[in-house]
Amino acid sequence: MSRQLLRWLLALGAGARVTRRGASRLTIVRHHRIYPCGARALYHLGVSETILAGQLETCARAGLTPLTVFEGLAWLERGEPGQAVAFSFDDGYADNMTLALPILQRHGAHATCFLAAGLMETRTAPWWDELAFILEHATVPTAEVRFAEPATRIETHSLQLRRTALAA
Repeated sequence: MSRQLLRWLLALGAGARVTRRGASRLTIVRHHRIYPCGARALYHLGVSETILAGQLETCARAGLTPLTVFEGLAWLERGEPGQAVAFSFDDGYADNMTLALPILQRHGAHATCFLAAGLMETRTAPWWDELAFILEHATVPTAEVRFAEPATRIETHSLQLRRTALAA
């Protein structure tokens, strides 16, 4: 079991201990991206296919079928006792459809996808994704970037240095 999946399980279970008997509790699991197995993304704006599948399998073992956020809020409004879980994906990344949707379908799970309307209108990637793409595909070990004087030196010869550059 990965550390990321373990952290998620602990977060899901933590609230269950404090829920009153007969109370309704909705946990919303929010993701942005779903990464292919083995991908080493520079920034962790999502989870791997394996982690998502593990989350859904854990929900199934707990008797929870993931809902959309709307379905989860309606469930809370009805005041039904117990625990429910809803999944959401933010910003409308293509991997939500190409990677997440087949996994959700295999598990009979529902989810909500929130789209970034401004990005749809311009049909451009967010600047942070453009920067991550450049750093992920850099072919030089160092580069000088001029945002302002003096120039900034960016080291790109290791994954950790690329992550540091992206964070900066």
